[in-house]
Amino acid sequence: MIRIEAPTLEEAYEKASLDLECSVSNLQCEVIQHPSKGVLGFMKKSAIIVVVCRQKETLEDDIVNKIPFTPPKSKPKPKVAETISKVVKKKV
Repeated sequence: MIRIEAPTLEEAYEKASLDLECSVSNLQCEVIQHPSKGVLGFMKKSAIIVVVCRQKETLEDDIVNKIPFTPPKSKPKPKVAETISKVVKKKV
C-alpha cells in the first residue's frame, strides 16, 4: 500500500501505476483528499490517494484458465516416395 500525492487525480493514478508497475485498471484506490484550486491560488489542495495493486498472479491465472489450450490440427504430410509412386502409377 502506498500513498500518492499529485495535483490531479489523473496524475495520481498514473504515478501510482508507474510506482507499482501495474495497469491503472488493476489499481485498488481510496481517495483521501480530492484536489481543489482554492481561492486565487491560496488554500490549494492536491489529490491524495492510497493505492494497492491487485495481485498480479491471480489476474494472470484467470487469463490463462479462461483460454484452454488446444493443439493445432494438421494433417500429416505424405512422404515424397508415396507421392512419386502415385504419380507414376497414374501415368502408366
